[in-house]
Amino acid sequence: MRAFALFPIITAAVAQGCAPVAPTPTFIQPYQGSAAAQPGADPYGQPPPPTNTWGADPYGQPQPGGAPYGQPQPPTNSWGAAPQPQPQPQPQPQPQPPPVAAPVASTFRLDVPANFRSDSGWYINEQVEDRGDIRRITRGLVRVLPAVPASNANFNDVLRNQVKTYVPQELQASMSGLTYRRYVGDGLVAQYIQGQGIERGRKGNSWFVTYLIDCGATWQPLIVAATYDENPPGAGFEMNIGFALPAAMNVVEPLLAAVRCEGTKNQTIVDPATLAGHYYFGSGAAMDYVHVFTGASSTQYVSYAGEYDLRSNGTVAYRYSSAGNLGAGTTFAGDTGVGKWTIERDMLIIALNGRKPKALRIAALQNVGDARIAVLLDDGKLAAPTNVSDTREYYSTKQK
Repeated sequence: MRAFALFPIITAAVAQGCAPVAPTPTFIQPYQGSAAAQPGADPYGQPPPPTNTWGADPYGQPQPGGAPYGQPQPPTNSWGAAPQPQPQPQPQPQPQPPPVAAPVASTFRLDVPANFRSDSGWYINEQVEDRGDIRRITRGLVRVLPAVPASNANFNDVLRNQVKTYVPQELQASMSGLTYRRYVGDGLVAQYIQGQGIERGRKGNSWFVTYLIDCGATWQPLIVAATYDENPPGAGFEMNIGFALPAAMNVVEPLLAAVRCEGTKNQTIVDPATLAGHYYFGSGAAMDYVHVFTGASSTQYVSYAGEYDLRSNGTVAYRYSSAGNLGAGTTFAGDTGVGKWTIERDMLIIALNGRKPKALRIAALQNVGDARIAVLLDDGKLAAPTNVSDTREYYSTKQK
């Protein structure tokens, strides 16, 4: 089966894995955050140097060189006497980690669910399946990073700086060009960047998501990771990791729901003026068949395209068309309508005259090159990392 998209701008901007696009996308209007919160005491402060059970933490600040477990003990020979000292080479200067700013006071707090344990600055949900001949480990990890003071800086720029600082270097090129939006906790606005790639020393992909939460006087970053390991790796490793990483991301959702701070709750996820525009969408698929005895071949296909003209005065015009040959011959269908559109929290409500209103969840809105991309999900989907990769739900202001 082969699938094709009718709008190259969509697939070019947000292809599988969400690779960055050129030029670097920017927000239509810089998100400045709310200013309602008052600073308080930060219960977390600077994360401790990570030393988790599966190796040195590649996500934190670089550590200075030297022995990792303290001062080494002088060696002794087999009968207990210390050997004669040998000339030692002069130590070379070691690169030092960059200075770390003092923690910013924050109202952020987190009631960690009981199925997470704390290890070296990470909250970890670990699920182990031991079948005797093979051991499978799926982990969902969350780390609370130092708070950032709210400022006039572009919210997206601050978020991308967190990605550059805390996501492993080898995954930087895999992080999404789009910045996604959602609510966490009790209605706090958060934006995030996500991507998958192979960390150094691992066999398969890890999935990283960096969040920035609007807590009013501060912006609170979090980093979420999903990993999967098999020992020994089996023949189905690639298939298993494809199921395990989304499962690990979903396990983290209750922890994100427990986030609390003094940011404005349930504010509109985007400004209606920035969403207004003429958007195009569409997709299609085809299947080739070959008769095993005669060699005769045939193709079945289906495709569709549509558009929403979201006008700045609150009215909308809709058009849709489709074609397919799944039955006898090619069939065509179409539809049009007019009505009104509004935004309620993170939902785009389209009410065409004489029809039941349609709700689409706004998961992203961003300029990419000479087009604006809106990610609009079915209303039953949460705007979580596991739900934002279907390009059929990507709408572009640039027509084919």
